Amino acid sequence: MQEIGNVSTLNQAIDIYNASFERHLQIDAIRTTSSKVVIDYVYAVSGAVLPLLLAKFGCDAVVLNASLNQIVLSAADREVLLDQLGRVVEALRATLGVQVSANGEQFILVDESGSAIRGEALTALMTHMVLTDNPRGTVVVPVNTSSAVEQIARRHGGTVVRTRANPTALMEACHTIANVVMGG
Repeated sequence: MQEIGNVSTLNQAIDIYNASFERHLQIDAIRTTSSKVVIDYVYAVSGAVLPLLLAKFGCDAVVLNASLNQIVLSAADREVLLDQLGRVVEALRATLGVQVSANGEQFILVDESGSAIRGEALTALMTHMVLTDNPRGTVVVPVNTSSAVEQIARRHGGTVVRTRANPTALMEACHTIANVVMGG
């Protein structure tokens, strides 16, 4: 019983998260564009933070499916919501859409035409974006990720480290390897 540890309540968790998130944003780029982003929270609990943060910088955030639902959605139900997100992005002429699931741990992007960007294409896009901003950085990916990440990393002078295909191995590598700029 003595080895359990202490439970402490963090009263300003959202404020601390927002401050940390803001440090990684290019605030001037957000303010100078009249971006409209459509966010589908797929009924998960992460729906309270991002719209408030984006609104602070002048980004118009349209939120879908942010009410909490005790039912875990099936893959087919999430696909229906992704299709709906694509149609909303296109109809509103939004800059982009994002479907956030697993309480903020996973996402799928939707471009301005309503097409989903996910899986290998999303990993490649994120690798390119992160290494463009952080040349010569290290990217940690599971062993089953496409070799496109190595090609992208070479163009930016970066390094790719591969791990076992599970979240624990990925997080451990990100924590122990120097100069990691992205893990996913």
